[in-house]
This record gives sequence, C-alpha cells and structure tokens, in this order.
Amino acid sequence: MEQKILCTGTLIVDIINDPVAEALGPNEGINTSIGVYAGGNAFNVSADLTRLGVPAADVTCLGACGSDFLGDMFVDELGKLGIRKEICRIVGAFTAKIFILKVKAEKPRYYLDEGVNALLTPEFISACIENLRPAVFYSGEAGHLPLVLKDFPALIRKAKRAGCLTIVDTVIPPSGSWEFLFKAASFIDCLKCNQYEARSLTGRTDMNAALAALEELRIPLTVISLAQSGLLVSYNNVRYKIPAFKVENIDSVGAGDAFMAGMIAQLSRGERRSLRAQFGGSKEWLLETILFASACGAQAVTARGCLAGVEKAAVLNLLREQEKRVRAGIESF
Repeated sequence: MEQKILCTGTLIVDIINDPVAEALGPNEGINTSIGVYAGGNAFNVSADLTRLGVPAADVTCLGACGSDFLGDMFVDELGKLGIRKEICRIVGAFTAKIFILKVKAEKPRYYLDEGVNALLTPEFISACIENLRPAVFYSGEAGHLPLVLKDFPALIRKAKRAGCLTIVDTVIPPSGSWEFLFKAASFIDCLKCNQYEARSLTGRTDMNAALAALEELRIPLTVISLAQSGLLVSYNNVRYKIPAFKVENIDSVGAGDAFMAGMIAQLSRGERRSLRAQFGGSKEWLLETILFASACGAQAVTARGCLAGVEKAAVLNLLREQEKRVRAGIESF
C-alpha cells in the first residue's frame, strides 16, 4: 500500500490557559479559561495538512499514546478528521501532556510529562515505512523520542532508500548531543530548525554563520526560523534571507508545525521524490514553497491553539496581501 505523507513524532495533549495578568504567588489562585487540545507535532502537522487542502486519506499520523482517556482523544480526533492512524497504544501507560502557562507580557512556561512518547520504538516506525511506502516521510521532535533517537540514522536511511522525500524538524535533545543528526544528514532532504536549535547544533551565535556551518552537512534544503524576523534558507548552498509576514501574534504555539505542514503540502503536490526533481534550478519554485510555508506559520499565530488559525483560504489571502512586500525584501547571498 502506498501512502502520500507519513507524519511521525510526538503526540502530546496541550493544556493551555488564557494569559493571566501576572504570575501567581504561593497559595494564590485565579479563575481563567483553560483549553485541552490534541497536539504534539505529529498530530498538528497531520491536522494542518488537511486544513491546507491535502486530502485526509493521503495523510498518516504516527505516534504513541497510552491506554487512558487522553489516548482515546487522539484516536477520536484523528478519526473525525479522516486521517489514517498508526498509533502505538501502550497498555498501563499514560499519554504525554504539556501544561503551557501563559502570563501577559512574558514568555510561556512549559511543564512537560513525556509519557509514552519515551516508549515509541524505531521498529514500529520502520514497519510503517515498509507497509505504507510514503512519498514524504516527516520526522519531528526526535529529540523527545529517546528510543527513536538511538536508531534515528538507520530510520532516515531506510526512508530515503524506500524512495521517500525526507523532511526533519529538530528539537534540542536532552543530552545536548546532535550526533544522531550528523550521522543521518546524508539521507535528509530538508532540515528545519529555529535559532536556538541552530545555535545548539553549530555553536554559532550569529545565524548567518550558523547557516554556513549547517551547509557543511550537505543537506540540500536547510531552513532556520528567526520567528518575527523571518527565515534564513539555504538551497544547494545559495542563501536567502526572507522577511516575515506581518500579523497580530495572539498565540505562537504550533506556528512551527504549521510552517512544516505548508512546506509538506507544497512538496507533496507532485510525484517527484527528491528536492532536485521538485525545484531543479528553479529559484521561483523554491521561493513559492517557502513563502507558502511562511504564510502558514504566520497565519497560525492569529488564533488561540495550534490549529484554529490555519485555513487555506486565510493563508492565500495573506499571500495576496503581503507577498509582494515580502518578495521585495528577500536578500540572496
């Protein structure tokens, strides 16, 4: 059986409060709205893809959850969306959850219980690659999947040799060691990281220098997200600095996943399974893909929660309004 897109990574229940005026002291309490959402990058990217117009039947979400009611939430939500499920449910274990504490004018605080994400095995993912033979293999947050991390290079190699376009979204691993990524680099088509991960990966504080260092991995397409400052992109060692779309930032949680979904949606439109076949020497096709993904990430922050702001019509409208300005600000070097 062939499947177009396989999204692998974390499944995490997001517990998020509406921002409060100030952090509470000991024995203090406050009444505020608290939302509970299915999340984690595997779920978010899968769901965002369908919101961007990719047929749900073309998307498979792979991850681990417990036998608890929170695990039932993922099964139910994916079922409602019509997304294919490859869920490793572990009896007697608890689904991962994160409490995101928001205080106005402050950066969010994150309290993570990694739950069964720590038990997702590379063998489970490998079997799905063999069975589904996806055109696109997306791996997110492997740094939070300790068993997967140990066999990460072999998994990426297997996906590449199975003919997949391999797309990796990073997260800083608890150990701080990136050896798993360095060993897998020759089988990765696209690498995306944020500025903190780029600094950890390369030891460079200047992001232009970090991008130059990442080019030494010889990954065809590398993207560094600079949040509101835009993107740095390297494709075949040609570098671009791309301005950000300007939107009201209501909730930045999930913006990176929306960016990845936008990129995957663009790259999965054809049957070509390599970036060189997709882009060739076309700067225009590359920029069209990156700008669409950037607009998806920007649109994600305009509503609360990871998914609410991501709608294809809204993304296309943002592009109509701002693409000319963004393109005018692109620098190549």
